[in-house]
Amino acid sequence: MYIFGYRLPGMSSLVVWGFLWEMIGRADVTFFVPPLSEVFTTLYSIIGTVAFKNALAETAYAFSLGVFFAVTIGVITGILMGKNRLLDELLLPWVNVFLSAPLTALVPSVDGVIWIWHEVDHHNDIPIRGMDHYIEFQSGR
Repeated sequence: MYIFGYRLPGMSSLVVWGFLWEMIGRADVTFFVPPLSEVFTTLYSIIGTVAFKNALAETAYAFSLGVFFAVTIGVITGILMGKNRLLDELLLPWVNVFLSAPLTALVPSVDGVIWIWHEVDHHNDIPIRGMDHYIEFQSGR
């Protein structure tokens, strides 16, 4: 990272951004940015709890399952597209749409599908994306 033309040592950008995060959090500019020190304090207080471990395990399971299916389906589809011209011409427009669309545009639709799937199938105490609200409730914040 460079500031005013001077090269700073590696990892110093983390210190700078952490400092800015702390200052914005302390200034109470928005509810969505708590002070960094409060984040670490809360993390330390909940990291050993069963609820946190369950939420972490559930999130890791969902992430691993998603990556597994994405890679498996993607590789198989790519091989089939490479071997079959008709399949290539049928699926290539979809591949181009997903390549050209920014990922942030696709996240809300995929997130909605995951949320509905999760609520219908699992009924656990901690939803995947709602873990932070659950933890705030449990910690009394």
